[in-house]
Amino acid sequence: MRKNMGFLDFLNEIVSGGKDELARALRTACSNSGMLPAFYKKFMESDVYALVYKSDMKEGEHVLNEHSSVKLIRMNDKKFPVFSSREKIFDNGLVRKDGISFICMKGTEFLKITKGDALILNPFSKFSKELLPTEIEGMLSGKIFVIEPEPIIIKDRSDFIIGLPAERPKKLIESVRSYCAAKPEIDAVYLALFSRPQSNEKPHYLIAVSSPAPSLHEIFSDLKQIITAHLAKNEILEMTPLKGSSFEDYLSETDPIYRK
Repeated sequence: MRKNMGFLDFLNEIVSGGKDELARALRTACSNSGMLPAFYKKFMESDVYALVYKSDMKEGEHVLNEHSSVKLIRMNDKKFPVFSSREKIFDNGLVRKDGISFICMKGTEFLKITKGDALILNPFSKFSKELLPTEIEGMLSGKIFVIEPEPIIIKDRSDFIIGLPAERPKKLIESVRSYCAAKPEIDAVYLALFSRPQSNEKPHYLIAVSSPAPSLHEIFSDLKQIITAHLAKNEILEMTPLKGSSFEDYLSETDPIYRK
């Protein structure tokens, strides 16, 4: 996954790709790996675009059907390029706008016909993502969406800011407490505000869960649904197991929003 975007580039992304939900999901996943499952799902349900050799096709866009016969173009490294929108094909002027043919299909279908090969989404753009055969297999089988949460670890303390919200969100906390009360495997849940200054992101909620349970996947999935219902549209939520995270010492000295 690659990211390298200045402010002017970011503004251009907004202007040119405002309706490109897959590109937005990719950009979010680049800055927050916890959003990768959402990116994978968005890829599978979105229309994607691939370059093809012209053969008897006319220039421009084509939609595949069961009788279509096309040959996809590979890059020099043998990966198949795939694009979140028609506009992304021509980013940075590396592909000429004349004399090019491309097809449009659902992401799921594209994964099926290229299964066993690596892909790269938006290879000419500021944000791109390689999809390896193992990832693609996991996307098609659904296994990749069952990701066991790992502690958030940030090596340099200066790379993040953490603190407690001035006003605790009462309804959010009540919902978390109601859920946790029925989950004896949860020892405590902590709430903080967290940001990475270098990314210019606004502070957002961080949830840390203390539990001896061998798997926290179900707990995190449930809590994400519960908490997201209380967040504004553009607010970000990050979650981490307390043990082993970069915030363990700090949060352990604060009052949790839930304790068994």
